[in-house]
Amino acid sequence: MMQCLNLLTCNRVEYKSNKMCGRYTLAKTKKAVAEHYSLPSCPDSFKPRYNIAPAQNNLVVIQTEKQNELRMMEWGFPWSGSPSLSRRVINGRAETLMQKSSFKNSFRHRRCLIPADGFIEWKSIHGTKYPHHMALKSDEIFSFAGLWSEFQCKENSFQAFCIITTEANTLLQSIHHRMPAILKSDDYDRWLSSESNPLSLHSLLTPYPDELMSIRTISRKVNSAKNNTPECLQSEDLPPVQETLF
Repeated sequence: MMQCLNLLTCNRVEYKSNKMCGRYTLAKTKKAVAEHYSLPSCPDSFKPRYNIAPAQNNLVVIQTEKQNELRMMEWGFPWSGSPSLSRRVINGRAETLMQKSSFKNSFRHRRCLIPADGFIEWKSIHGTKYPHHMALKSDEIFSFAGLWSEFQCKENSFQAFCIITTEANTLLQSIHHRMPAILKSDDYDRWLSSESNPLSLHSLLTPYPDELMSIRTISRKVNSAKNNTPECLQSEDLPPVQETLF
């Protein structure tokens, strides 16, 4: 179990990442999530989420001794050396998982699936950042490749996860050069299995096929992590292109 220095609450969460995938969504019912993973139930505390932010609790799928299990965990590993849990490491680069002490042990022994139905990235247009929602064209639930671990803070312990990222596919490159590593459903068991050789799993952490994905501009209500309503995902038009005389 990893140690951290102190357990504090803070309204503002700072997070260390490769500056992408700082929000995602899972606006599906408990029944739909459980059925996607062929599991009997989903934690009662889960509610459809339209704007998941770092340090918030959300679902992950882990492998236990008996079977796979849906469990609620906090998003983001505590930042090593920080005295506050308001500082989080939310992403890990697929290319360096075995090189980083923060991720090496989890990559070997504690891999997880992170249920989602979309993720959010911002693009600056005329000096204003507009949120874009990336999802599957089918609007189905999918899974980010993730890592999880347990942390001990004084008398309190908690579990947390982070999202693995890879190079962006062609569709997303105009938004960002990185994207979450999305696993194909046929690879779920291999990713979770304790018998899998971690070195063989790098082949799963590749850009998801762009022809299966869609992008749309959504409401700037999603800019605030306090907002978690369907209105966050309403489609919005981008401002018209400004023509120049020269």
